[in-house]
Amino acid sequence: MKIVMMTNTYKPMMGGLERSVESFASRYRLMGHPTVIVAPEFAGMPAAEKDVVRLPSWRNVNGTDFSVNWPVEGRLRRLFEDEFVPDIVHAHHPFLIGDMALRLCGHGQIPLVFTYHTLYDQYTQYLPVDNQAAKQFVRSLSAGYANLVNQVIAPSQSVKDLLVSDGVKTPIEVIPTGVEDVFFEKADQGTFRGRHGISPGAFVFGSASRIAPEKNVGCLMKAAARVLRRIPGSVFMMVGDGSSKAGMEAYFERVRLKDRVVFLGALGGGDLIDAYQAMDAFVFASVSETQGMVVSEAMAGGVPVIAVDGPGVRDIVESGRNGMLAASNRPEVLAEKVVEFERMDPPKKSSWKDGARKSAENVSMDRMSRKALKLYEAVYARKKAAPRNLIEKEWEEWKNRIQTEWSLLKNIGAAAQDALFPVVLETDEPAPDKAKV
Repeated sequence: MKIVMMTNTYKPMMGGLERSVESFASRYRLMGHPTVIVAPEFAGMPAAEKDVVRLPSWRNVNGTDFSVNWPVEGRLRRLFEDEFVPDIVHAHHPFLIGDMALRLCGHGQIPLVFTYHTLYDQYTQYLPVDNQAAKQFVRSLSAGYANLVNQVIAPSQSVKDLLVSDGVKTPIEVIPTGVEDVFFEKADQGTFRGRHGISPGAFVFGSASRIAPEKNVGCLMKAAARVLRRIPGSVFMMVGDGSSKAGMEAYFERVRLKDRVVFLGALGGGDLIDAYQAMDAFVFASVSETQGMVVSEAMAGGVPVIAVDGPGVRDIVESGRNGMLAASNRPEVLAEKVVEFERMDPPKKSSWKDGARKSAENVSMDRMSRKALKLYEAVYARKKAAPRNLIEKEWEEWKNRIQTEWSLLKNIGAAAQDALFPVVLETDEPAPDKAKV
């Protein structure tokens, strides 16, 4: 099966979505399925890439690391019609390159799969307008896009439930991004701790994420400060980088705890595995996740997770088996859970470590990639049309072009209507918060 994966973000950016694209594509190729990744050009991208098509783009949009591809399809049309001719296309964003994928697939009647990686309404601070109407607009637009494709993949059951509540009628399959085999390998905790001046017997708790507002870093750092004060000699480790890192460093200096906090920066490969396994507990505060890959990766190394209850995360963290969920994102609640774990007896901690590894095994990359390929085959079989003569094929292509453009315009109009004229429920009870899952 020939596969094209289309994404707005890729190397050198390597967050959860980008790692998901790379991991699945690499696994498909190993299993004998030619796979091409389509992404915009980025500053600092690799000089030579195999099986990656880069689109001309505006780089560093609004001073960020993001690029926006130019709205040109000629290069891709040649790829789709002459050079590669995919059996299936997998879009990883509903906007920009996602619209391009829909147009190309609609014209050629190629099956289109879409993974809903991101809770887009949690990221409107990066838009020129950040208000409730903007949140509703991007949420309705992404749900509408999901109704234009042939198959939706949700990284977790809680995200599937959210999509259904938002009116998505397209079939939805839950397939998390799998955990790579290397994360299950045993690391040398002592060596890593020693390299960073951490005592072998210290209680070490840490986290890994982009250090940005949408990751709830305010709650995380305040909870960490509370734990550091309550547990003598404890150490907090932070893996990652981002716009809020300087503020986080300044906070720990202001509360006079910077000597017990280790900022490791962005890590990958063996360094990331070592960092996870140097922790006694992995702490996660984000409530904007669709899965939380770092949670599964930490668990693969036998590290129990203490996290704020939220979408994606609650699908893997089971209180009493592999970690604990804090009922709210208040720093004092999260901190109390971490202290409670540190004071547990060793046998119980050991059982949680075993539970963490077993939970990660359930979402191994081997299992998830095979599940995704099986889904591709089913979608391809559903979409495959009966042979047609040349005149019928040309007419069908033009009809599909018109229908695709009309569907995209209707989706934008419907999303704008939802944002500007929200439905008010006539009831004595307050309207339910659809953003809460």
